[in-house]
Amino acid sequence: MSTRHPLLIHGWGAVTPIGLDSRQTCAAIRAGVSRFEPVYQRLPLDEPRLGARIPAALGLQLTKLDWLANMGARALGECLAAESGTDPTTLLLCLPDEARWRGEFEEVDADELLASISDRVGLTRSPRSCWFEGGPAALGVALLRARELLDAGGTERVAIGGVDSLLGIVEIDRLHAFERIHGDTQPHGMYPAEGASFLLLGRAGGSIRAPVRGRILGVGLGSEPDTTLGPKHSSGEGLHQAVQAAVRDANAHEHNVAFICTNANGERYYDWELTHAHLRVYRTRRNKLPTVFAQAETGDLGAASGPLALILAANDMTLGDAPGHRCMVELGSEGSLRAACLLDPGTLESIATPGRQALAQLNPKPE
Repeated sequence: MSTRHPLLIHGWGAVTPIGLDSRQTCAAIRAGVSRFEPVYQRLPLDEPRLGARIPAALGLQLTKLDWLANMGARALGECLAAESGTDPTTLLLCLPDEARWRGEFEEVDADELLASISDRVGLTRSPRSCWFEGGPAALGVALLRARELLDAGGTERVAIGGVDSLLGIVEIDRLHAFERIHGDTQPHGMYPAEGASFLLLGRAGGSIRAPVRGRILGVGLGSEPDTTLGPKHSSGEGLHQAVQAAVRDANAHEHNVAFICTNANGERYYDWELTHAHLRVYRTRRNKLPTVFAQAETGDLGAASGPLALILAANDMTLGDAPGHRCMVELGSEGSLRAACLLDPGTLESIATPGRQALAQLNPKPE
């Protein structure tokens, strides 16, 4: 174990095309349910662009900022539902890579988005609240900032999340121009989607009364020199750096990792990157190392996919549906940033294994 106090997960929330809350989303991912459909077609004879959209009234999508804030508020509201305390909460928001702010995100003011999400749920927001560019892997930066604030006593509660949509016309045209969207001519492409996800974090002995649902033992960052849009294929250097840093941060070893949860979106580039990185990092002989692909059914959620991967891993371990009790969550962004965090369910006694669930149903406790 690390000499640092682990980050404790007390709650989470999400909204995605396959679930209007985290419970629905995680269940749909485990069941292999998806709802990919044509979301845009520039000309009648063009191949339709496939993606996954959250069904919602048009009144919620009047502007880009309104829609992002509505998605974010729904996920954050679910995340905070388990904790009734009124202490100020530090809100850390992960937003897309810097390059995407030159597209449709130009009309979005990040500070206004942060304030709008918290105001819609009536959150007493700490002045230390802030946002991070960097896409899904910005979650690693946010986790390190959360640990710094919690260890210093600067806050008692931290809500970390991401919100994003890749379904704008400009964004879809950009992805299509680089032949990245799945279709008849690109079988190894991704499905653009949209969503939001949040985690509520605290520390041991803190003021949060909600039960612990997972622990983040270590966090690591890396920088990938060969990015998605670069001329060379990735050799996994950035992800290799991030996983090694997370293992060192947790004072653990790579043989402690029982399974992996990744935000890889189905593109061949990311598959190659995972393969190269895993061959270099996980050197212990294993019969298998299961890998969970958090976006296989949701589509690419952009900045929201980082927290969602962590939610899915923690939820599966808590329910006893995971292949083991230590998960390495691996996150990659479109740019150079890579992140990883080592996660466990807390105490083994808190895990509701399928056997215990069945036993509880056969022998219910007397009221």
